[in-house]
Parts: sequence; structure tokens; C-alpha cells
Amino acid sequence: MRKTKVANANDMVNDYINRGRTKKVLHLITQDKFYNGREIRIDNRKFINFGSCSYLGLELDPRLKNAAKAYIDKYGVQFSSSRTYLRCTAYHEWEELLTALFETPVVTFTSVSLGHHAVIPVVVEPGDAIILDQQVHASVQDPARKMMLNGVHVEAIRHNRLDVLEERIKALNNRYQRIWFMIDGVYSMYGDFAPMHEIVALLEKYPKLYLYADDAHGMSIAGKNGAGVIYHQVPHHKKMVLGTSLNKAFGAGGGVFLFPDEEFCLRVKNCAGAYIFSGGHQVPVIGAGIASARIHLSDEIIQRQESLKEKLSYCHQMLEDYQLPILSNPEAPIFYIGVGLVNTCMHLVSYLHDDGCYVNTGMFPAVPDQSAGVRFTITAHHNKEDIEYLVERIAYHYPRTFRELGRSAQDVVRGFGRVKQFNLLIEGIPVDIVKSKGYEIQYETSIRNVPKHLWDELVGSLGANNWDQMLFFEETFSGRAKKEHNWKFHYYLIRDKSGHPVIATFFTEVLAKDDMFAPAEVSRQLEHLRRQMDDPYYLSSQTLTMGCLLSVGDHIYIDKTHTEWQKAFVVLLESVQSLREENDIPVLSLRDFDTEDELMKGFLIDLGLKRVSIPDGHLIDRFEWNTPEEFLRQLRGKNSKSTHDRRNYIRKRALGFEDRFEVKIVRSATADEIRHFRRLYLNVSEKSYDITGFNLPERFFENVSTHPRWEILELKLKPEYAPAKARKAVGIALCYKTDRLYSFLVTGMDYNFLTEHNVYTQILWQTIKRAKQLGLPVNMGITASQPKRKFGAKLMKYSVYIQNKDTFKDMIVNLLPQREPKILR
Repeated sequence: MRKTKVANANDMVNDYINRGRTKKVLHLITQDKFYNGREIRIDNRKFINFGSCSYLGLELDPRLKNAAKAYIDKYGVQFSSSRTYLRCTAYHEWEELLTALFETPVVTFTSVSLGHHAVIPVVVEPGDAIILDQQVHASVQDPARKMMLNGVHVEAIRHNRLDVLEERIKALNNRYQRIWFMIDGVYSMYGDFAPMHEIVALLEKYPKLYLYADDAHGMSIAGKNGAGVIYHQVPHHKKMVLGTSLNKAFGAGGGVFLFPDEEFCLRVKNCAGAYIFSGGHQVPVIGAGIASARIHLSDEIIQRQESLKEKLSYCHQMLEDYQLPILSNPEAPIFYIGVGLVNTCMHLVSYLHDDGCYVNTGMFPAVPDQSAGVRFTITAHHNKEDIEYLVERIAYHYPRTFRELGRSAQDVVRGFGRVKQFNLLIEGIPVDIVKSKGYEIQYETSIRNVPKHLWDELVGSLGANNWDQMLFFEETFSGRAKKEHNWKFHYYLIRDKSGHPVIATFFTEVLAKDDMFAPAEVSRQLEHLRRQMDDPYYLSSQTLTMGCLLSVGDHIYIDKTHTEWQKAFVVLLESVQSLREENDIPVLSLRDFDTEDELMKGFLIDLGLKRVSIPDGHLIDRFEWNTPEEFLRQLRGKNSKSTHDRRNYIRKRALGFEDRFEVKIVRSATADEIRHFRRLYLNVSEKSYDITGFNLPERFFENVSTHPRWEILELKLKPEYAPAKARKAVGIALCYKTDRLYSFLVTGMDYNFLTEHNVYTQILWQTIKRAKQLGLPVNMGITASQPKRKFGAKLMKYSVYIQNKDTFKDMIVNLLPQREPKILR
């Protein structure tokens, strides 16, 4: 089954969240019978709660609780009706108070997330464009992404890069009616602010620019009447739609959206699906919301804001005094301490939990995979002693965690750049992991410098990547005219102190498409865009990939009998990371690992890599047959019906057409043959989107035809089946043979004959027959799983583990919908 983008994204998220559950830092539950705001109980232990978003402590205010109870007594627990038909009596009072609070018309929803899904499809129309800030909340990104299906252009810019925003406004200005810029007021992980004065200046400068903002974490903590961080900086703008939360510092529940005028509000109420087709707030939420709104409209809100601001300033100063890498705005109640790898962060969080400080793990998907950190909040419930205790515990455990896990301060630099107040030598954190492990690293840039017998014994025995093949790749992919055809090779052998090889592998530095492992539907759209833009390199990046773009099978030798193989792997990865940094290579790809290897999966996730499932590999290693009939008899399905279907498929489509073809192995092909073989290959390559890449150069086919370990299986139609003109090959299989394996790596076909003569099925059958002649198992490659399984191929489930420094490009690829948007048709 073809993997979809959503399935792959969910796999990655599922891996990380399950890792957090295993480490007992996620999916926790409190055991308290009553809450006091400051403390909670988890697993029979008491914690100071540094994870609450109720920044002003209003969730436990007696006035809110009493109001909630009173409104239950008056109206019951709920008023079950669509608000399009009938609203609860209490809504009138609540919305009047909220309108007074914000001094602008409002519409309420049961949550901010639901509100975004309701409001965006109403305010953004076909013919508009959306520009997303890279870090805008997922609840905004999701409905914005869906707008592409209505023909709305959606793109993203790097976080808070208003210079880029202005460039994009100019580029889109003549093509779209309105351009919506979507942001957060306070970004929910790092706690930094949107530059509102500069954004408003752009709103004034460009008539078509509109602003859509989420100020959920800014609500109540700042601004007149607690209207929020955005309104604290600028007044409401006539071209701004703002959504904010009544569920955090406001202390009640739901979300509220603010519009330029009553007509705009009415349009949302009339057209927003989530307003029409879902119920309203539960009655006690409305009661509590009314009580909170009254507090916000009094001078008390100023006192609460000032008290919180004093605590935030105190905490921020303490973190700076300890020279910890703090990324947050000093006025934000959200604090983020940069760590780097998720495993290090989870260990640090566990130590803080052991000391009774409940904090959050900031991790993928909320932040990039190498930018994990300790996220905590300060609220009105905390006192200075709480803050002092937490910061002191962080300062103690931070270097301890790095030392115990053998990590270095370089993790922080990789994840966040050089945070100005962070002391790289704090408390003896090692600066260089590689030097601290005591392993010998042999690093080479040519296979010629690695003994042939050693390489073939280690890596060459695992698949098609023997010494001869590596030399072939080096000679074929160097000195070429196009940059995508020049590959640099990096060989690593990691030995222990006794000189015993623990790990051996190779990486290729190559230009690759960012959608290489994206679903076929996404790659199809991107190829369309590349052609439209006349830019074949759009969304392409330098990539450091384990193996190379043509290799199959295992690419890394690991002696797992060695007690410290994991430490050796860390040394390998650190050496590779250093190579990335020296050469500014954004993407790292480790392939192809067994999907079912849970130990390796957990280990690589802890090292900050994301798992991506790729199409299955296929291996045929049963050759207890000598005739086609014997081959058919040894085919087995899951049951008698599937067995019959397989045999019938091969009998009709392969054996039944075999006598139409002439098959031979071409050696030293002519120039005309080489050009024709490449055209056949391009026929397939340019129609295949399962794994996308740049087309192979003609030189590759030339070198294949003369190499002793490569074979070109050529299929021609016999004269009675061919056109009257000169007969040419209608199918090819380019295969590589080692002493242990035959590998089907490249194919090509003439699609004019594909269906009538079952060309591809015949290519598979002739490849299997050739492997039988050689007495070798055959790796049939990835993709095209259905016909390969018909021939009895075993499935090899592979995963690739990736890191991308440029997570912005990941976001661009993931913005594309699963079906082609109308604007591209």
C-alpha cells in the first residue's frame, strides 16, 4: 500500500510521543482530589506545577467558581441547541462584556482551534493568498492548508522575517485580491513575540495585505482590560482578524474572535460551519467567563498583570545569571531552555520531575527535531521561592545530564545557534563528543584508500555496495556538467581501542529533491511547479545520505555483539554532523533500516532523527526450481485463492508472453543503443513519483555497458510482433552482481508496448531467470510492489531516518495537499 503524507507524518509524531510516554514525561495524569493552583500529584508524588497556562491564577478564583455554580443552578449544565437556532440567555451578557473588554465586535467559539477552522474559510476567499509565519500555531496552519483545495494560494516564510514578507507581498500583489499574513502574538513554545509595529506599518503600506492573528498565550497578561499582548502593542486595525483564548490566563473556557465591524461578525455567524453545526459553550463556562470579564474590566487586572510581570522578570534574570540558554521574551510567561536532542531533554525533565518540579518537554512536532528544550511557565500561583528552587534545579541538572549521556554543548549550538548568554563550558560540559569516546575513526573520501578485502568483508557482504561498485560510482559521478550528477563520497570505519572494526559505512554528498520521500501526489505537484517555474532545482537541497541514490540493501555494518556498539554509532554520527557543519549540508538521511527494529528506532529517535517509511524492498531467494512449471508450483499465497491468483498471473502475463521477446545481455553498447536505453529509462523515471530524484546522466549508461559486474538485460520484440521499422529494445533491466547478490537497480520501457505485451512483467521474469542462472538471490528493488509480490518476492520493510536543519523547507513540502489544488490545474 502506498504511504500517504498524512500517514508518514503521523508515524513520525507517533514515534516521538510514544518515546515520551515510555520515558514518563508525556501523557501523564494528575491524582489530586482538589487543585490549589501551585501543586499537583502525579504517580503518588507531589510537584510544583510549572506547566499551567492559567497565568493569572483565575481558574481557581472563588468568583469564577461561584459564578459557574450559580449559572448551573439557573440554566443547568448545558443548553443543547445550535446557536444559529437559539442561544442560551447568558450569552447576551457575556458577549456584551467581551465587546466592552476588547472595544470591538466579537464572536465566541468553544475553543480557539475550532474557531480557526470556522473563521478562516469565511474570511479567506477564493482569489486570496495566505502567507504563514513558519511558527504560527498548528491550529492555524491546518485550516489554512485546507484552503488550498478551494484554490487559495498558501505559502510560508521564515519566522518573523518581515523583509521576506514584503518581498512576497510585492510578488503576489497583482495576482490575488487579498494577502493574509497569519501569525501568533506570543509563540507557544519559545515564548517570543510577533513584531506588531512593523507588521502594522506593512498593513498601512500595502492595501491588499490583511492580518490574521492568534494571541491565545497573550490574552489577559497585557493590554488594556487584559486584551492581550497584540493589543498592548497596537490598537485593533481595520484589516485585522484576531482570535484569542478564554481558556488560559482568562481562566474560563473557549475562544473569542474579534472583527472590524458587526457586519463581519454576522457573516461569520451565518457562514461558519463550526458555529452553525455544533453546540455552544457549557453553561458553567459562560458563568465563569462573565465573572472573569468583570475582573478584566476593573482595575484589578492591572494589579494582576504587574504582579505576574515582576515574577517573570525575576525568573528571567535568574536564568541569565546561571548562563542558561533561554530563548523566550522576558515579558512572556512561557520559558524555553534550549537543550538540543530529545533524549537529553527527556532525561533532564525526568531529573526535574524527581525533584518535584513539573515542567514540559519541548519536542517534535512542536519544535524541530534537534531543538528540544525544557518548557515551563510561571503563573500567579508561584512565589519567588518556587522560582528560585526551579532555576537552581535546572542549573544543577543541566550540565549533569549532558555529562552523564556523553553529549556536548555542540548540541545546543546545532539546535539554536549560539545563544548569547550560554556558557559553552558550563560546569564541565564536554565540547567535543568524538574526542571523549576513545574510538579510532578512519575517514576517507575515496574507496581506493580502504582495503578491498576489508570493505567487502564488512559492508560489501550486506548488499550491492561492494568495493567495485563504490569505485564505479566514484568514477561515474564526478566531473559532470550538471551539479546533481557530481557525488562526493565519505567512508567511515570506527574501531575500538583494540583496533576491532565496530562500524563501517559510507555517505554520499549529493543534491537531492526535498520531496524525495514525500507521497507521490505531493511530488507530482512539485514537478508541475518546477516545470512552471522553469527551475528544476526548486525545493532541492544538498543532502548527506547513508548509501547513495542508487544503492540498495543494508548500507552500514554494525557489530552488534560488541558491548559498546551504540557508543561507536554516536561517534559516527558526531563525525558526520561535523562534516555537515563544515560543508553547510542541511539534510542528513540514514537509510535503509529495518522498520521492525524497535531498538534501533528508539536509539535513532533519541539522537534527534525522524523516521520516514519508504516503499517496501523485495527479495527473491528461493530457487528450488528448474522449469517454469516448477517455479509456478513453488509460489505460495496467504491462502489457496491467493496462491491460485499468483500462479495464474505469472502464467498469463509472464510465461504467456515470453515467446514474443528476444532477450540478451548487452555488453559494450553502441552510442545509439546507449541513447535509446536512456530514453527508455526516462520514460519510466519521468512518470514515477514514489521516490523522486534527478535523472541519471548518459555517462552512467555508458559505464554500465562496459563494467564487468553490471549487466544490461535487453528485451526486444520478435519480428512478428515488432513494427515494420528497425526493431529496438522495448524494455531494459540494469542489474549489478556481487559474489552474493544480484540487484535489479534501474529499468526502462517503451510505453507504446507496455500493456499489449506486458513488458514490465517480462522484465521482472527475465531478471529472476538471470539470477537463477547465476545462482544468486535477487534484490528486486523498491516500488512496484504488487507485481513483484506476484513473483513471490519477500517484503523488506525499510525506514529512513532524517534530519533537516532547514525545517522551513519541510513545512513547504508538507503544505501541499494530497490532491492537486485547482490553482495548479
